[in-house]
Amino acid sequence: MRPAISSAAPKHRPTATPAINRQGVSVGEATVVASRYELAAIKAVRALPGGQAARLDTAHGSLLLKRRPATKRERLTACHEVVAQLEAAGLPVAPPVAARDGTTFVILGEWVYDLAPWIEGDRFDESTQQAADAGRTLARLHAAMRKLAMPTSLDSHAALVPTMADALRAHSAEGIAAAELYEAAWRELGSLGFEQWPVQMVHGDWHRGNVLFGSDGSAKAMLDFDELGLAPVVAEMAAGSVQFATCTTGGPASGWPTETDLDRLGAFFDGYRQHNQGRGVLARRYRLAAGQASALAPLMAQSLLAQGAQLALPTGPSAASTDLLAMVARKARWLSDRRQEIAALAKS
Repeated sequence: MRPAISSAAPKHRPTATPAINRQGVSVGEATVVASRYELAAIKAVRALPGGQAARLDTAHGSLLLKRRPATKRERLTACHEVVAQLEAAGLPVAPPVAARDGTTFVILGEWVYDLAPWIEGDRFDESTQQAADAGRTLARLHAAMRKLAMPTSLDSHAALVPTMADALRAHSAEGIAAAELYEAAWRELGSLGFEQWPVQMVHGDWHRGNVLFGSDGSAKAMLDFDELGLAPVVAEMAAGSVQFATCTTGGPASGWPTETDLDRLGAFFDGYRQHNQGRGVLARRYRLAAGQASALAPLMAQSLLAQGAQLALPTGPSAASTDLLAMVARKARWLSDRRQEIAALAKS
């Protein structure tokens, strides 16, 4: 049964506010949050990479605890509403757990917390089979989201081109090169009429860490709906495809291959297209027009450059951040040079 959704202020207040560790969720913090829920006794609290989440192991199973700034409470409520609707529609998501007062979050000082069932699964193994299923699952999600009640708090798609480009230029010589590629991608999209394309609700962060796979290699769970937004579906199709087809190594960014795995890329596109194949109006909705297919390469390049900027800019100029920007610039150029091949893969 999906939890009741309420935006009412929590009625239960802790007797004491634990010391908040800004670097990670502490045991005391997790214990106070858990006291607001009907949970079995906590056996262990394990902080997760990134510092803003922890795994709670109880006698009746495990849960994922996440922490966000309390200023994101309204958006979190909207995300919970969407996830609850997706669960009701039969999609493999982790619905929020309701606290004792019926809300799906707990506020402690400047932080808001929520709990969801912990889902066991495998991470992306870089196979074409799983790339295809990641595309198929995204298409299934897009089709379901089209039918959902849409929260009014979601933002429309907007290109932050001047802001990001200026920040990249101020970073380093590598940033200047990335900024030029970023602006060129958006100019190309503008010439294709991208800003006039219809939008709908999308996941907003469809990458290999947000899809869990089962032992049979098929997608088992969709995770992390914090970045829900409005965009043309082709934009998320492109952003997701570059995530599942990018070639990486275990070493520093300077050693990453320039090319994208075209077999995995084609598999992702095939999976996305096959989910909607032969479904009348729905199939037409997600069938790529010529201009949309041509937009895939610049959209992939833009997404890759934006992700690199988001990782590199907060740290300021350093060997690691400049290597990262140089790497995403190399990959963006490679994608741009193969725009026709990529468009053909999407329509084949």
